[in-house]
Amino acid sequence: GPLAGVAVEVRDAMLMRIEEINAAGGIHGRKFRLIVEDSGYDAKKAVLAAQKLVERDKVFALVFPFGTGPALATLPITREKGIPLLFAGSGAVAFHTPPSESSFGYFLPDHFFMRLGIDYAARELKPKRVGLIYQGDDYGEAMLAGARESLARHKIDLVETVSYKPGATDFSAQVAKLKAANIDLLLLGTALRETAGVARERQKLDWDVKMLGGFPVYNTISVALAKGAMEGTYAVGQNRIFYPDSAPPQVKAFYDKYRAKFSRDPGPTSVAVYSAMSWVAEAAERAGRDLTANGLIQGFYKIRSTDIFGTPEVTFTPQRHMPPLRGFIAQVRNGRWESLTPFLE
Repeated sequence: GPLAGVAVEVRDAMLMRIEEINAAGGIHGRKFRLIVEDSGYDAKKAVLAAQKLVERDKVFALVFPFGTGPALATLPITREKGIPLLFAGSGAVAFHTPPSESSFGYFLPDHFFMRLGIDYAARELKPKRVGLIYQGDDYGEAMLAGARESLARHKIDLVETVSYKPGATDFSAQVAKLKAANIDLLLLGTALRETAGVARERQKLDWDVKMLGGFPVYNTISVALAKGAMEGTYAVGQNRIFYPDSAPPQVKAFYDKYRAKFSRDPGPTSVAVYSAMSWVAEAAERAGRDLTANGLIQGFYKIRSTDIFGTPEVTFTPQRHMPPLRGFIAQVRNGRWESLTPFLE
């Protein structure tokens, strides 16, 4: 589907981490088995895939179901069966708020990313008239709500909003409407190729407006697809993007191993999934030899995780089923994402 590029990173990074864990002896002598189903970013297909995994494959846990709509569609199935749904690839709050006995979120709430981005924009870019283009689904609606709330707090006008259907490829009408509104900051509630499509359309119209997006905008795939049109774009990130020629030695070793295995570079989602699977393994280890769903959940509360990617320490509590609220601002400069701030709360 429209997020295939990142979904491949989900599969590959999880496979790589699982193979490492199994090669090291597994968890108390038991090994992980990975079963992959493709939803095509379609909620109906996601339901069928989840039912197959739960009822036929008898999976112990569903890890990193990707995309807000498809992941939300699987949540009732796993909760009914008491199967942990761990670290959904979505900023939807339903995965962690209120805390459930059987689900955790990975990505922080969409409104949190929007708040960090707008706080930065208000302080550094000082926009007067703001517009938003957003995907017409749960993810986009969350970005819209977050934008309205944060802009109102700064007393900045949201003068135009336009949406598009998931999978759209033509954004000429939406971008033309936003340009006609005379905005000086364009907020992006977009995903991969849609971000690139909006950026190329802006370039085609020779429209020099600043753009800022949440974590789905902070990726290398969109930058490559945009072919230079995303230069200067701002985004809020949760996992830093590194480049092989400038990465610290441990990160470079991870990149080299990933590239050798899959013939492509990892992206920030690769880092996210690799870390999330590490948390699952640590929680399972802490749960002891007689592993149960409840024991696994209790194991997460004992984690104090740091990683090679410079992510601040990650912990979980019965009251917080997501990582601590921290993100940073980055910008595309000379075709690469550069971090502009430390991690912010």
